Amino acid sequence: MENNAWKIIYLATIFSLVVLGLAYYLMSPRDPAHLLEEKTEKMAEFFGTRVEGRKDGRKLWEFNAEMGWTMKNQDASRLINVRSGRIYNKKGYLTVTNLTAPWAMVNPRTEIIEAFGQPEGERGKPSKLKALIDLGKLSSNNKQDWSTIIADHILYNSQHNFSEISGKSQLIKRDSRLFADAISVDHELKKAKLSGHLTLRRRDGLIRSAFGDYFGETERLELFGGVTFEAKEKGTKATTVRARRAVLFSDIDREIELSGGVEASQGKKLSLADNGVYSRRGKKLFLSGRTRTVIEKAQALIKPETAEKLRNQDVRQILRAKTLLTSDSIEFSTTSGNARAAGNVIVTQKGKEAKAETAYYDDQKELLTMRGAVQMKKGEDWLNCGKVTIYVSREVFEAEGMVEAKFKL
Repeated sequence: MENNAWKIIYLATIFSLVVLGLAYYLMSPRDPAHLLEEKTEKMAEFFGTRVEGRKDGRKLWEFNAEMGWTMKNQDASRLINVRSGRIYNKKGYLTVTNLTAPWAMVNPRTEIIEAFGQPEGERGKPSKLKALIDLGKLSSNNKQDWSTIIADHILYNSQHNFSEISGKSQLIKRDSRLFADAISVDHELKKAKLSGHLTLRRRDGLIRSAFGDYFGETERLELFGGVTFEAKEKGTKATTVRARRAVLFSDIDREIELSGGVEASQGKKLSLADNGVYSRRGKKLFLSGRTRTVIEKAQALIKPETAEKLRNQDVRQILRAKTLLTSDSIEFSTTSGNARAAGNVIVTQKGKEAKAETAYYDDQKELLTMRGAVQMKKGEDWLNCGKVTIYVSREVFEAEGMVEAKFKL
């Protein structure tokens, strides 16, 4: 009997423990699955410290971080609210500095360092990722020789010494700010490839294109694919130039070279040419190579279809009602709007025609003056003249000098 009583007590105790355990399991709070997974993955945590990564005795990176942890497999470390970040290339040279970001991920095995502009799960907000990146002149301590990067994401591969910058990227240097969807940087060559909605803002205007290459050592930028340059600066005439290719420099006082189907418009003037050079310092736009220029009356500003008509080989008949000037080259002032054409100059207007070595256009007076070996067509004959003056607004040709008499057409 005593043995049976003890068995009953023993079984009742076990049953009570099982019930209590089950109740505790059902009633106690449990961590979400991702927190359990995160806890399982973490090997070490740290707070408010400076951390660095090394491989084969060389430093790869160093950051100040508010907090972070290393995964158990040691494949990656995650850092939260990083600042004063530095990234080094495989030769030990500093490549990225002054990096700040909401979080970063480093992988010592692949030598890939990533930084992100928004906290996890908060995409779409303004980026807080900012850094200085070396694109040339590495030996200088002058921060002007470095470029500022603002982006949603930056990935640096130490093994191959390149960076991928993406998401509303900005490259800032001196007075210029370049926007692009993506920037790929070869740190060995000090070269950056730019793509996607390129927009360059400078003190002298705005430049847009589809693609571009930036060469850090020479601070040269080559743009391709539908280049548009809008020259806008206080005290200058608004001038827009389109071309297939453009070459420019960080120093905005250096000339901008344009080539391939160059089209320039300024007020009442529209020109097409093979090549062009814009000079901020000289306050001029120089066009060369089969230049064709239409000059409208003040009340008839240039229309978009005029450019298409200019490309037609039979432009003289199509544009008989306008003043059409062809020449080897033409130069526009970006301050006064005046223009000077040179070399095989021919001007036609409503069936009237004259040719000379040079022609000067006064934008304010709408007056075109031709000089140098001037000839004017009268009927089937060409008459030698000292000068021909063309009044664009009145549509009048006036010739004088070295002819039988002064006459108007």
